[in-house]
Amino acid sequence: MRAFVVDPDSGEVSTAIYEGDRILRKRSTDYLDETIEFNCDEAFGKIYTDILPEVIDALTPQECKLLLTLIQYLRKDSGVLKYKNGKPVTIDNIVNKSKSSKRTVERALSGLREKDILQSIKRPQGRFLLLNPYVVMNGRRIDRTCYDIFYRSRWAARSKNGNN
Repeated sequence: MRAFVVDPDSGEVSTAIYEGDRILRKRSTDYLDETIEFNCDEAFGKIYTDILPEVIDALTPQECKLLLTLIQYLRKDSGVLKYKNGKPVTIDNIVNKSKSSKRTVERALSGLREKDILQSIKRPQGRFLLLNPYVVMNGRRIDRTCYDIFYRSRWAARSKNGNN
C-alpha cells in the first residue's frame, strides 16, 4: 500500500509514501538538534520515582546499599539477577561488590525479601534472585514468573500501573 503527498496549490503528486516509510516532523528534528544521545552503550535500571520515598523509608541503610548493588545484575525484561554469562549471582560476589560482611549481606537480603523487594526462584540453571519490577526493572517487559511473584506485593498496589 502507498499514499501520496499532494501539493495543495497545484494538485500534483509531489511524492509517494510507502509502507514502512516514516514522516519526520519539524518538532522531531528540532528535538534531535537540541539533544544528544548519552551513554548509549551503558546498561541501566529504572527506579520508579513515585514510590521511591516510601521504598527509602521502608529500607535500612544496608538494604538500600544492597539494592543499589544488585541493580547492576538486573537483566533486561526478566527481573532476574544474573551475570552476563547467564549464571546466577552468588552471595560471595554480592559480599565482594557491596564491600559488606557475609552476615550483613544475608541480613539485608532477608530484609529485602520480607519487604517484597526481592525473591528467589529455582530454575534448571540454578537458584536466581528476582527484583520486584514495581520497584526497579530493566526494560519495558517482565517475565511472567516475575509478574506472578510480585503482582500482589505492597509495591504493586502503590504503582500507577497497578496490576496490569
